[in-house]
Amino acid sequence: MSNAYEDHAGMLDELHREQESANLVATWNGNPFNILPGGAKFKREMDRGGFDLDSDLQLTCTTAQFGGNIPNAAELITYQGLNYLIKSVSTPGGAYQIRINCILQNAEP
Repeated sequence: MSNAYEDHAGMLDELHREQESANLVATWNGNPFNILPGGAKFKREMDRGGFDLDSDLQLTCTTAQFGGNIPNAAELITYQGLNYLIKSVSTPGGAYQIRINCILQNAEP
């Protein structure tokens, strides 16, 4: 019997297969990986001109794609032609999937 996190990771893989035409692939360490893009999060700290964003991009993906070597904070990924610095990586229960929060670095890979 599988657990809820493992089932959810399987559903993420299935959703990605259904959305293949959307080009939901990022690159880390020279290797492509399948992702589900997410929205920006707010931590509501004041910055010059308003509230500061916690991240420019949040991605969700399954850990199995990385063969036990997942991305870490301070590493770079590329998504849709843009470079992002990984700010944080979280692994919800069971470590079947990860969430990657990124900050935009520049407009060219």
